Amino acid sequence: MPRPLPLDDARYRRFLADLRTLVGPDPWLHDASALHGFFAAHRAWFGPRTAAALDQASDDVLRSMVHVAVLAATELADLHPASREWLTQHGLSLPPWDVTVPRNAQRLIAFRDRVYGVVEWEPAQRVQLAPDLDEADRRWATALAIGIGERPQWSNQEVWRYAAYLVMGVEEFEPRRGWPDEELAARYGVPVEAVRFRRRLPDRLGQGPS
Repeated sequence: MPRPLPLDDARYRRFLADLRTLVGPDPWLHDASALHGFFAAHRAWFGPRTAAALDQASDDVLRSMVHVAVLAATELADLHPASREWLTQHGLSLPPWDVTVPRNAQRLIAFRDRVYGVVEWEPAQRVQLAPDLDEADRRWATALAIGIGERPQWSNQEVWRYAAYLVMGVEEFEPRRGWPDEELAARYGVPVEAVRFRRRLPDRLGQGPS
């Protein structure tokens, strides 16, 4: 059985560490210098237009973006209550990915035009896969379900991207690009269509589509 590889990036780990350093000791982000320094250090995370807009943004806008980022990180769960409180006290809505925001009762596990099953949140949390899936389809459907469960607000394309990296790796895929689709599908235990989708993705996070 091929080993699942996590979606991981050293830059993201640094981002989370700096986020904790910023918010942990000062949840209300009174230190404007540190606030601006955080965004300057991680400017590459934002598109050019967003980065330019942030240069002109008020301190409270920057604070709101920090708290939204905190609530997007399960690794910072201990900081979530303070971020929710700040956003609520400033009359701002919590982001849809926050666990306290009601989620849709269910979402289909789908890829292209095929449905593999459903992820449900109500009345109980469960994943139900179609009974006629072969081993490759079941492995791919499971990766898709993990993506949906991790971030229910993701679009289908984002879920597919997460699943492709989870099952077939990030940089580890590059040396095998010359293999035929069918051999790669057998290597990773997924449908050929999943391999073809993975080929469209970059082999290093932070790059654009290949």
